[in-house]
Amino acid sequence: MIDTHCHIDFKDFDEDREDVIKRAKDKLDNVVVSGYSNDSNMDVLQLSKDYEGFIYPTFGFHPVSSQNATDEEISIAHQNIVNHLDEIVAIGEVGMDYFY
Repeated sequence: MIDTHCHIDFKDFDEDREDVIKRAKDKLDNVVVSGYSNDSNMDVLQLSKDYEGFIYPTFGFHPVSSQNATDEEISIAHQNIVNHLDEIVAIGEVGMDYFY
């Protein structure tokens, strides 16, 4: 079984992230961690390296954040996707968000 969209990189997990991942490994085969900002994308990439073969990263730019982003921030997001295309499994956390 695979969790196809989670945010283990959230600061909420800073104190117990390793325990959360250990519990996930007991129940799941893999986890896809979805980046949602430039910083988050790099964080999920690092997690995928730290937990290679278990955590897989997606890069994204959350639609709520992107509406207020500068052209430079959008450009960085795009360039990071290009630069790390072989290391990510998907582009995620993008699109239309009708929640807000």
